[in-house]
Formats: sequence, C-alpha cells, structure tokens
Amino acid sequence: MIYEYSCECGHIQEEIHGMNENPKILCEKCSKVMSRVITGGAGVIFKGGGWTSSDSNFKQSMEKKSETLKKKMTDHNKPISSVNDL
Repeated sequence: MIYEYSCECGHIQEEIHGMNENPKILCEKCSKVMSRVITGGAGVIFKGGGWTSSDSNFKQSMEKKSETLKKKMTDHNKPISSVNDL
C-alpha cells in the first residue's frame, strides 16, 4: 500500500509498505523520523450496470431469472440438478 508521511520541516513523501508494517521513515531532507498522514484513502469504483436495485439492467436481469425459475418449478420433466440450473 502507498502511505503519505510528513515531517516537521514541511517535507511530504510517499512510501510503499505492507498494511501491518509500521516502519520508521526518515525525511529525505532533514533525516528526522516522519509521521504518517491519515488520509481518506481511495474509494471503490463500480463500473458497469447492476450495482443498484434502481438500475434498469439489474431489474430486467432479476425478472428474467424469476421467470426462468418459475418455469423450471412447474416443468416436472426437467429436474433441477445444480445451482447453475437456476
């Protein structure tokens, strides 16, 4: 992960290390130990349709699945053999 560190002298730098690590980062300018800056982090971006219940593609997909399931439940000649058949 990328973390941002700041120094008393005003210098800011980014460092890469693991989430469970807590290394002592030295300032590149004055060589003092820097403090990690708490940031909001990166947000998650969902691309494409189907992420919300108000999405028309999501509604159409759920209606299609519902119709298919109803048909399979009434069709006794085709037993449901796996979850993928739903």
